[in-house]
Amino acid sequence: MSKQSLLISAPYPSRSGYGAHSRDICRCLIESDEYDIQLIPLNWGNCPCNGLKEDDPIHQRMAELTFKGAIKEQPDIFVHITIPNEFKPYGKSNIGITAGIETDRVSMKWIQAANTMTAMIVPSMHSRNAHANVTYDMKQGPDGPVINQIKNYKPIEVLFEGVDTNIFKFYDTDKSDKSEELSKVYDIPEEFAFLYVGHWLQGNFREDRKDTGGLIYNFLSAFNYMKGQVALVLKVSGAGFSLLDLEEIKDKINKIKDNLPDREMQPNVYIVHGDLTDSEMNELYNINKIKAMVTCTHGEGYGRPLAEFAAATGKPVLATGWSGQLDFLNHDDCLLFNYNIKPVADSVVWEDIIIKGSNWAYVDDADVVNKLKKCFYKYEDLLPGAKRIQNRIVNSMSLSNMKDRLLMIIDKYRPATKSNIILPGKIDLSKLKKMI
Repeated sequence: MSKQSLLISAPYPSRSGYGAHSRDICRCLIESDEYDIQLIPLNWGNCPCNGLKEDDPIHQRMAELTFKGAIKEQPDIFVHITIPNEFKPYGKSNIGITAGIETDRVSMKWIQAANTMTAMIVPSMHSRNAHANVTYDMKQGPDGPVINQIKNYKPIEVLFEGVDTNIFKFYDTDKSDKSEELSKVYDIPEEFAFLYVGHWLQGNFREDRKDTGGLIYNFLSAFNYMKGQVALVLKVSGAGFSLLDLEEIKDKINKIKDNLPDREMQPNVYIVHGDLTDSEMNELYNINKIKAMVTCTHGEGYGRPLAEFAAATGKPVLATGWSGQLDFLNHDDCLLFNYNIKPVADSVVWEDIIIKGSNWAYVDDADVVNKLKKCFYKYEDLLPGAKRIQNRIVNSMSLSNMKDRLLMIIDKYRPATKSNIILPGKIDLSKLKKMI
């Protein structure tokens, strides 16, 4: 019996969070050898499309399976990895995969598009709830009666973003083959550094999606007059990796520093701005001077860097106590910041994505300061909990574990028979609009 056809449209060549997740999904399905697979790449904003590595056989297999042209025959299974308002039901069975959203609810267009699919896969309970727990009333006129309700009525499956433990693992930073890109981190004089990994995107101070500025402000407040004793390392970028982007980040940091007293006595904040490979990220995590990862994020669909860091190192994690990261972090084993749920700011409203009227978390600054100090002064007390998180991810939430669950989900929604439908006209998925 011939295999069922499976078409995947995803930003798998992209160097982005969606790109990394797409490559993981493609890897799992290709390695299973259960389907006749073809791939169609999606552009992802301005992110570079150099995510496929020449020394990775599965990545090269992805390149070989890339379909060029237009699809004429309906696939048995169509997997669309993107934000939900872009979902298209091109297959006999259609599965949309999305990271979801940082806020407490998704837009009406996301729900409407998701309802055209057979099922949707999201990475966390937070993301599932943001889709499942929202209803939009359709009224007959602005003040008229409700004539219809828009809500999700299709299955939503939760599939964690598995950590590739072949990459994210112990790295001996005493080895001679250290990455030149990370030389600045190796050479910092401080023996204790917090690490932040994330983008610094649009939004006024304290309003951007990761609250990067808020983290810097709280770190400087916690350790003022402790220059040389503790540092913050930011693996950060904005829209890209240009020199202009780097200068804009430096300028924003300087403005925060200027608004705090005794600038000359403030602890150092270092920037790692380059486009690092996964192996270099793993090396960064394992540098001895990097003692913990921290984020004041307003929300996460999952929190992939947090999971990778925890799995690779067994070092403590400090994070906002709300949203997707709670699928693998908890109060018993790490330091989760107190928070308040408030509306997103107008400066970050993004049509059909981060919608006006939605909410996310704002950390309690006093609690952040206290827990940063606790990590510094009582570091050894946090290591047992960090090891428990590491073991939980490695043993239950690895890429291999993800593969097993993904195949079960795909099998659950696969059509009973092969499709022989010829599509009425060509569908060129490569022309779908660029995502950000």
